[in-house]
Amino acid sequence: MPVIDKTAAGIRLELGAVKTELEKLNSKVDKLLKSEEPGQVRTEYSNGFELKTKDRVVWWTKVDNAARYRLILNFNIDEVGSLDLDRETRFYVFDKMPKGIYILVKVIAEDREGNEIVSASIGL
Repeated sequence: MPVIDKTAAGIRLELGAVKTELEKLNSKVDKLLKSEEPGQVRTEYSNGFELKTKDRVVWWTKVDNAARYRLILNFNIDEVGSLDLDRETRFYVFDKMPKGIYILVKVIAEDREGNEIVSASIGL
């Protein structure tokens, strides 16, 4: 008779619930932002990839083969940090950013080996 590890099964169920919640949030963000007036949202395009921003929020279109998205943050010309986000996450909110500094965000869609599929940059 096989033994079932209830802990591992529970973790898989919880991860599925987290994925479902992320998908719901992404859908809500898409609906809210589509309802905004044109001109308030800025967009950059790169090979079918769209990167958008408004009020310190950055969001992008899904890249089919992406294993993760890497966000690189630059103040003026200096890289100050990067974030790795899973393939289900398609937005990021930058809060408490300094004023009077040019802020550039680059989003890179990467495959499982860490190779760049596509990228785009946008100023906040």
